[in-house]
Amino acid sequence: MLTQASLASEVQIGEFTLDRVQQHLRYQGTIITLEPKVYEVLCYLIIHHERLVSLAELHEHVWMGRVVSDTAVRRTISKLRHVLGDKDSQQPRYIKSVMKRGYQLICPIDAVDANNDTMTASSDLPVPQDADTPIVSPHLLKPASSRIKLSRVWGSVMMLMLVTALAWIWLSKKFPSNHEAAPLPALEMKRLISSPGHKVDLAISSDERYLVYSGTDGASEQWRLFLFDQHSGQVQLLPTPESRTISAVSFVRDDQAIVYVDSQFGKSRIYKLPLNLNQPAQILLDNYFAIGGLSYHSQSDSLIFGATKQQGDNGHFYRLDLHSLQLEQLTFSSSSHVMDYVGSLSADQSQLAILRYQQDTATIRLQIYQLSNKELIQEHELDQFIGQIKWLDADRMIMLNQEGILQTLDLQNATVADLPLPAQQQYRRFALGHSNQLYTIVRPKEERHFIEADWPDRLHMKLFQLGASAQDVQYKRNNADGLWLTRKEHDYQLASYDPTTFEEQFIMSHPEFFQLIDEHPDQAKLLLKSAGRLWLFELSERTWQPISIQGQLVERGYFSDSGDEVLFTVSSGGRWLTYRYVLESGLLVQFNHGYRVLFPWNEQFLSITADGKMFRLDSDLQPEHQYPVTFVFDVPYRIQAYSQGLMVSNMQMHQTHLWQLFGNRNDMIAQSYPRARMHPKVSIAADGGQLIYFSTNQQSDQIYKLSAID
Repeated sequence: MLTQASLASEVQIGEFTLDRVQQHLRYQGTIITLEPKVYEVLCYLIIHHERLVSLAELHEHVWMGRVVSDTAVRRTISKLRHVLGDKDSQQPRYIKSVMKRGYQLICPIDAVDANNDTMTASSDLPVPQDADTPIVSPHLLKPASSRIKLSRVWGSVMMLMLVTALAWIWLSKKFPSNHEAAPLPALEMKRLISSPGHKVDLAISSDERYLVYSGTDGASEQWRLFLFDQHSGQVQLLPTPESRTISAVSFVRDDQAIVYVDSQFGKSRIYKLPLNLNQPAQILLDNYFAIGGLSYHSQSDSLIFGATKQQGDNGHFYRLDLHSLQLEQLTFSSSSHVMDYVGSLSADQSQLAILRYQQDTATIRLQIYQLSNKELIQEHELDQFIGQIKWLDADRMIMLNQEGILQTLDLQNATVADLPLPAQQQYRRFALGHSNQLYTIVRPKEERHFIEADWPDRLHMKLFQLGASAQDVQYKRNNADGLWLTRKEHDYQLASYDPTTFEEQFIMSHPEFFQLIDEHPDQAKLLLKSAGRLWLFELSERTWQPISIQGQLVERGYFSDSGDEVLFTVSSGGRWLTYRYVLESGLLVQFNHGYRVLFPWNEQFLSITADGKMFRLDSDLQPEHQYPVTFVFDVPYRIQAYSQGLMVSNMQMHQTHLWQLFGNRNDMIAQSYPRARMHPKVSIAADGGQLIYFSTNQQSDQIYKLSAID
């Protein structure tokens, strides 16, 4: 059988030359770097170019040892098509796909005599000096006609172990292979609740008569607590007078009480509410930054949950004894930037499954612990962000991914399969009864409406029709020049948009998610953040240049007032360090520490610490004033300078907070809006006269009961 080793060192595929030594493509003298998995998939398709290659085959031979979904494999194929410029799926030039059968390379394929192949650097697309520099495909360099997750990670992982190298290797279980799971029979759906408002979390009683859920009632933005009786079909609003933002919920003590989490002003509490309502809710735990993932352990009458004590700390799982209220930590890590954020108890309550997010490497691992001794007994790396897990039986779990898709995970056979549910729905949360009856919150697909409004009165508004793929819009440094527009289609795209003529000029595309952070004062360069790294994008040459070092976790970076330098903050060893990058020389210098954000501001600085304290600093980085707010990280936010001061927008639960700061003045203007009506990605015009932002449609969530899963 042919293998990668049996391929020639260089292979001609259509108009491209694959260099297997350097693992990159060449196109008309241009080098195009390939991600490792994209390279491996390409080699496998070359080896088997005479036939279709199925998803199951790619699972087994390319993703050996990892649990990955079909979506991840398809995403890699999409990246390969992007690199090859193969845009027309109906008339492909390179990769043909046949539904439910697989993929095939259909272009001419020949070995290359390396001695006769020459290459020169292209002036349009320079050869990168950094091997990790993403290069725009030559097919995508030309301006295109008008074209428009998720936040990339759903909401945030703020509800976010290396012990020794040997322990890590011994504990990490790698799946030997992946196979496409057999299709499941279609699940029937019965609507239970269609009341107005958004639903946040839900739990089912042990006899499956009652559902408790948190959410809004359509008239108020507060997240409140509701009880639904399946026998009578009635919904009851439960008394929680001190609470404003109720998120996680669970039944406890033979369904005689409900525990729930309420968050206010950067602090979270756990309450217990008796269902006979003869007593008010009791505070069980107070003053934690974030709490989530509630599970009741009936054998010990205790509550198991994930929590972060202070913003910036690691998040771990704890057990709270409901009688003595003693707290016991269950999971640990010696690394920083670790968040244990989702958990589930096995049916016999002997094991706890959690998801661990390692922020600096952007990896997610499913870990399974033996509760009796807190021993880590299994660990599996996942290829996608998962928002919720539940045990289905001893060998299977149900997962909800960031795109709102419910899936099954088979721990023994290493298979991931989507549940057969209507694709047009977005599944937000789910609960599982003892008979594997599935209950889920369903939200219609959200639509974004981009709005430009006069500021600060917002009396005059203009709606932009930018299409479903539009992700974000922000003003250029000179707002007379129009707007920057990012889109998500098959890849992520940046365009220049003229709001007066409605014309859109394509700038570049990239297969990975990126954020536009800042624009250079001369308007010739942009700062982009992608995969935790900071990049300088030259608009004239359409090239990327890395600023931060591979492996560093960057929070934000901004051009200095003069435009000569970039100041950016990175995490290292549990501390936040500030670096200065000199544009002319490429010199990189560490010059400060202690701030997670440092924003240059008219020879002053705005600084934000890891725990959310916000200061104005003088030119020597000495604090002059602390603002009376708490900033939240790991959620959407934006900081922008304009003629009169600064605009800071920050998402906190269901609210968007706007803070206007003014030079040497210590006062500020603080306003808040419902997040659905004004998303935190707010942009302010250079003269301060307009805001642009997007809102989402106000469709109500519904709760469905599904047929039991076999």
